[in-house]
Amino acid sequence: MSNKIIRTICYFSSNPNDKTLKRLDELSESLEVNNFVVQTKRICTNQKNIKKLQEDIVDDSVMLSIGSISCQELNNLWPDWIENKNVFSNLDLT
Repeated sequence: MSNKIIRTICYFSSNPNDKTLKRLDELSESLEVNNFVVQTKRICTNQKNIKKLQEDIVDDSVMLSIGSISCQELNNLWPDWIENKNVFSNLDLT
């Protein structure tokens, strides 16, 4: 029997930490023991402090999303954002 693929599991948290990461891993493992393959794990937050987010979630296999940001926010976050390989966002162009 072939495994079914789940593209992404995503955990939403306003203050992600080790417990968030542990819960995400538990969810992933529960799917995997039932013949699913989880391709991507992601934590989404409205927290815009990228350095703190990287300090709180140190697992590079987990994608971190800070949600939608404006062009002005991108300018302010640019130095931290560009240094981190697993922090993503949506750029609001309106």
